[in-house]
Amino acid sequence: MHQIGYRNAFNNKGTTRWKHSRFHQHASLVYSSKENIRYRDAVGRVTTRINEDRFLDPFDVHLARLMVQSTDEIYSGPDNATWRRTFIRNQAPWAIRFANWPFNSVKIDKKHWDGSDWTMIILKWPFACVGLAFTVSYCWTYWTASTNPVT
Repeated sequence: MHQIGYRNAFNNKGTTRWKHSRFHQHASLVYSSKENIRYRDAVGRVTTRINEDRFLDPFDVHLARLMVQSTDEIYSGPDNATWRRTFIRNQAPWAIRFANWPFNSVKIDKKHWDGSDWTMIILKWPFACVGLAFTVSYCWTYWTASTNPVT
């Protein structure tokens, strides 16, 4: 299923943070207990926070508020979650993006393709091949330079 990605930034329920410039929606449901909860992280630090969904951030090993990447249906759907949500971004490597680009504007089932679908694939194919060749040659050059250092 094709996701609309950054066009979700114009959703009227979303907000953004300047720290990470991440578009997201706040949690619409809160836990009934407003008491503070004691958390202990992997390195033994103890903190007291309000009761809300959190996770242990693997990069800097601190307790962070949970944010879940969700499909367009969930992101634009009803506000019924205790966690913050953000939309799915295109995070695939460039080689995969170039390889799939000719087919991203046509129907998934090949049986339902018409002349305009074939025209789009044929027009996009040479550009995708050039982009893929540059990506692969760049990766090959980078890999050979890092594995065979000049002495």
